[in-house]
Amino acid sequence: MNLKKFLFAGLFVAALGVGAVGCNDNPTGGTTSATAPTSLKASSASATTVHLTWTAPTDATAATTYNISWTGAGTGSTTSATNSVDVTGLAAGLYQFSVVAKDSAGNLSAADTLSWAPAARYANDAVYNATIQIYEKSAVGVGSAIAIDPSLGGPTNVSVVAGSPGIGQLAAFFKTDGTVDIGPLYAITDYAVSANLDLSKVDTTVYISTNKYSVGSLDTWFSSAPLSADIQLTSPGAGNVRAFNLASNAGPTGFYVRTGLPGNYHYARVLVRSTGGSIIQTTAQGFKYIELEISYQTQPNLPYAKSNAKFAAPAVSGASTVRR
Repeated sequence: MNLKKFLFAGLFVAALGVGAVGCNDNPTGGTTSATAPTSLKASSASATTVHLTWTAPTDATAATTYNISWTGAGTGSTTSATNSVDVTGLAAGLYQFSVVAKDSAGNLSAADTLSWAPAARYANDAVYNATIQIYEKSAVGVGSAIAIDPSLGGPTNVSVVAGSPGIGQLAAFFKTDGTVDIGPLYAITDYAVSANLDLSKVDTTVYISTNKYSVGSLDTWFSSAPLSADIQLTSPGAGNVRAFNLASNAGPTGFYVRTGLPGNYHYARVLVRSTGGSIIQTTAQGFKYIELEISYQTQPNLPYAKSNAKFAAPAVSGASTVRR
């Protein structure tokens, strides 16, 4: 072979070698990972449905689909082409949700996970099939407090005066300056000093959050952590004797509630509605009231009460015994 042919053959073999190396992007046989979703959040759309949402990856390995799975009180899986999904058909209890991104090449990402539980949504009075309302104390024939615990017949209005059935957990007091106090009955001074208040009708296990929240609705109030972190866990009279004072133009306002004794805690979210730019409404007879939406964990010790969809309150056992 002359020199010219030798050099040509050498260059050809070298080119083949370069091409072979260039085609072997992963010579060790490893798997390329897609970019993981982040900021997984949840809300309880109902007692059987949890809504999940997350932040989609935006880089070159952006997801084309997502694999969602769950374990805990039940197991299952589904897929979604967008960065949200409704997980339906759930039983009561705690779940571990996992979301994995899949890119166009079929690569899977690491999982983003979150613990959450479905929670019942109460938008209506379970007995009277009306919006849950708390009226001023002088209103006739309606309750100036509510019981939110189904074991107490809630959610429904109750009266705090002696001789009326029911145990109040949250109350409102409409002040002469145009504001309203809302919180546990024992935390509202105007009720505590009232000669007509029957203390046997006051639930002293009620705790409210240290903060209140300006939120458009329960539908837009998402969380990535349990509610218990924002409940001040001190005994009544030692730091939790508080009620929120709200101006009429405060806008929709939410706060967390915990009821019950150790080993049997129940958690809720309460939203004070705003209608026509005011949280304080007035009846045709001139009585003031506020309207509430409540998300409540009927299962004990599950601090994941959040609802994302409106529906009628379920039938409550024993509710027929509650009267205003």
